[in-house]
Amino acid sequence: MEGRFRPGHFQGVATVVDRLFQICSPDRAYFGEKDYQQLAVIRAMAQDVGHPIEIIGCPIIRENSGLAMSSRNRRLTKEQAEHALLIHDSIQMVRQRYGKDDPEYLLEMVEDLFAADPIMELEYVEIADAQTLMPIRKFPHEGAARIFIAAYAGEVRLIDNDELQ
Repeated sequence: MEGRFRPGHFQGVATVVDRLFQICSPDRAYFGEKDYQQLAVIRAMAQDVGHPIEIIGCPIIRENSGLAMSSRNRRLTKEQAEHALLIHDSIQMVRQRYGKDDPEYLLEMVEDLFAADPIMELEYVEIADAQTLMPIRKFPHEGAARIFIAAYAGEVRLIDNDELQ
């Protein structure tokens, strides 16, 4: 998902983190789940390269409004911040309906919500396997799943994701 919009980004992250692990030889490394796709890439890289390290995902910290905390949030105007809640609201809606409605239908619902919003511009929404990050198109799906959203509020790009059960 992110790789489509940020070519080469994850290759660079994997290279830098691999080098850091070589230098420091840590037993554990902690990465935030807000950048869940990056976390998955780092886990895969560590396993593929053979780093004897435990990669630990840290939960997303949210503002009282539900918006995922980010330094980018400071760049939002008050109006943009209010509209940015559409990201969290969409995730919550999908969480409530996951397993009851077809994944394609859920994605269309989110796309429609963003299309109706005058401020927010959806870059992507995806329901994917939590391990492989491959899109989930049909139910039932065995294994953990997550919803991923990237959207713009003006010039500010925001990402969020959450576990689906």
